[in-house]
Amino acid sequence: MAYPVASDLQAFLQGAGMLSNPLTAAQSLVDLTQPCQTASALWETRTAWFPFLSTGVDETRVCDAPGPELPDSGYLLVLEGGGREILLQAGLLSLTTLSIATVPYILGTQFWLYPQNASNRGKPWTKIRFIQPIYDRPQDIQIVGKWGRQLTLSADVFRSVLKLAALEVLPQLAIINTMPPNSTAPVVEVEQERLKRRYVSNTKAYGIYDGQAIRWEGDVRERVRFYKRPVVV
Repeated sequence: MAYPVASDLQAFLQGAGMLSNPLTAAQSLVDLTQPCQTASALWETRTAWFPFLSTGVDETRVCDAPGPELPDSGYLLVLEGGGREILLQAGLLSLTTLSIATVPYILGTQFWLYPQNASNRGKPWTKIRFIQPIYDRPQDIQIVGKWGRQLTLSADVFRSVLKLAALEVLPQLAIINTMPPNSTAPVVEVEQERLKRRYVSNTKAYGIYDGQAIRWEGDVRERVRFYKRPVVV
């Protein structure tokens, strides 16, 4: 399952009674595409997974050798590291190869992935532990695999992103759905422009939908707490 798109948001809002079926002339002017894109980006920001939804194809990421040691003298002149663990600061859903200075390393012999059994529990790996301390040049460790928190979006995440997208358009719908039923398109455009000026800050007013907005925001916060990645600085 991919992130919601405009047709998903329209069906969701129609199910909630906030859009009619078919759409009125005024409702048809509401952009449902941008809110979906905003919502998916906001979900990743709030959960701290970049990306949350995997692209489904192998991608290469590079990192430094772990450890506190920096280049000093002798044979370590251009090497650093000295540690055995790498915190990925991301989710690794499947591993294709890991190499250091183009030399392939063997999973289960030279390094291990953690948390243990993560893939069996539907979670990504977030840490690599090597059998011995690693010294190498900066950004010489290459990890190839599928990155993200989920390969396909789970139903609860899909619905949470839909609610975030809906919250983006509720201020517009609160105005449009309380306007006279025969309002013309130019009037609606004026109202939308007024709305943009009024809510130029991050503050939003949901009008007749305040109650529903509060419930949706609460639902999203609960799911964010469940999925949020622990951030290690």
